Amino acid sequence: GAEAARLLQHVMDAATNRDTARLTEHQQESRRLILERVASTAEVVTDPESPGLANFVAWLHSQFRPGEVEDLQVFKDELRNNLEPNPKAHFICVVMNDPLNDEVVSGAYGSVDKSGTLAIRFTLTEAGYLGAKPHPDVDEEGFEGPRGYRGTGISRLADDLLVEKARELSGEVGI
Repeated sequence: GAEAARLLQHVMDAATNRDTARLTEHQQESRRLILERVASTAEVVTDPESPGLANFVAWLHSQFRPGEVEDLQVFKDELRNNLEPNPKAHFICVVMNDPLNDEVVSGAYGSVDKSGTLAIRFTLTEAGYLGAKPHPDVDEEGFEGPRGYRGTGISRLADDLLVEKARELSGEVGI
């Protein structure tokens, strides 16, 4: 609700203000538009049955070789662990789609343990497309070609959301 919107706005503001000095004005505007569009879909997943988790894990499997990423059930079991009365760690998944093609383009996955240590297992952002662009507006001028969504601040946004949720969980359970 309102707290999730505040959290998203906080990390959006931080991501938008970083690293802009090295970009041209046009690139800054393109970056801002991509970041806003994708950030609008940001989902912080702690529920093991969330479709966002299944989409994120399927995307991981498409980006890595067989055997490099655990099965969806492992991720579900980890997130299900969050529901235990005194879990050793809380697992968090951040998923972001591009609404122009409704596909996962960035995300992060990690956990925060009882000592407050955050471990980020995955942070990925789509670099390009594995075929024809799904929509002519997906890569705005200044970010076309193999860069895809890279250089837009989306990975940093995913990490920031993961860190903020970890802080929240740490405060809630006293870890």
